[in-house]
Order: sequence, then C-alpha cells, then structure tokens
Amino acid sequence: MQLKSLIPMTLGALVAAAGTLGSAAEVKFGGRLGVGFPTSDQRDLVGGKAGVTAGAFALFDLGNGHGVRPRLDYFQVKGSQTTLSDLSYSGTRLFNTTTAASNRIESWSLGVDYVYYFDQKTDQGWYLVAGLGAASNRLTADITYTRAGLDASGTYSMRSTRPYATLGAGYQFNDCFSLEAGYRHTTLAEQSVESTVTGTFAGTTGTVPATFHRATERLGTWTLAATLRF
Repeated sequence: MQLKSLIPMTLGALVAAAGTLGSAAEVKFGGRLGVGFPTSDQRDLVGGKAGVTAGAFALFDLGNGHGVRPRLDYFQVKGSQTTLSDLSYSGTRLFNTTTAASNRIESWSLGVDYVYYFDQKTDQGWYLVAGLGAASNRLTADITYTRAGLDASGTYSMRSTRPYATLGAGYQFNDCFSLEAGYRHTTLAEQSVESTVTGTFAGTTGTVPATFHRATERLGTWTLAATLRF
C-alpha cells in the first residue's frame, strides 16, 4: 500500500464511521489549541524548542463512558541545529565544516481516538485517550556552511505521509472545557532530495548541485492542550 494513500483512505473511513455512529450516538463538535514539546530526533532538529498545535474534532458519545473521536490536527515547531560534518563542495572534501540548520517541522494529521470517561459520562471527570491515524510530515531546512575559505548556504524540503499513534489523558471540567495531555509518535521517512548550494569557496562565488539525505527521523511530541466543545 502506498503511504500517500493513507490520508484519503482514513478520511473515507472516518466519514463512513461518522455516518454509522451519528445515527446511534450524541455528537459534540469542538476544537483544541495547545503547545507541543518535541522529543527524540525531532527535539534535536529544533534545539529543544516548543511548538504549537491546533485542531478540530467530533466526539460520538456511545454511552457508559465510551466515546469515539475523529480528529484533524496541525502541529508546527521551529528551531535550529548546529553540527560539525564533512562536506564535499565543488569537488573538494572539506572536513569539520560547521553546519547550522534553521529547521521547520509541520504535520497535518487525520485520525480517530477511543475515549473512556471514568465517571461514565462525557461532561465531567477524568478520561483516557488512545488513537491512530495518518500524518503528513514536512521538514524544511535552511542551511549555512562555514569553514576557513568557505561561506555557503542552501535549502531543501522533505515530506512523507506516515502512520501515527497517540496516548493521553485529560480532565473534563464541564460540558464545554477540558485540559488534555498526551504523547504522539510518528516518523519522517528516510529520503534524499536534490537542491543547490550557493556560496564562496577559495575566493570564487558560485552555485553547485547538492544532494541532501536524511535517515528516518523519529517525530515524538508531548502535548498539552485546551479543548472547547459545543
């Protein structure tokens, strides 16, 4: 199965589920806004910076504390990463080149949660969340290379659609407002992209072709969000 087909397939499944559940369950719509704290590879890519998350959902109350929650979410985080690396530039191997990357990670995700309310009602009390879905993840990087005799820069963008999983818990203060914390894990698939690097090397300014390669990046995120239902 092609990964790029996961989102439309998931959307179709959610629409079908919504039609089935809607005939037998109370439906409440809502939105969420919060902060995200990257972990694993994602934390390294943005230097530990926090990001923002927002989304919309529909909660189908199945009774006795059980619920199903289709959701659409967006997450973005920006930060920087500085490393020393070996660079091949204009046919010359340059060792210990300082590589400073300004990175932006964006993710659109579509999925569905199972929600369980411990007080057997959806308008107050503690609840647990477990969910699955598909995420379209994008990394955009602006890179600067500096070394004795070299001053160059380039940019590239990578995108992949991957499955995600999430676990969380929250407290519903009333029928409208809750606070929810959770962890979401997805990945950016290993890939290479073609681009260019422009700079000055040994007194000569020019643009050379470049291939940027990244191994699979783990995109883990702890989130804390406020939700509003209506």
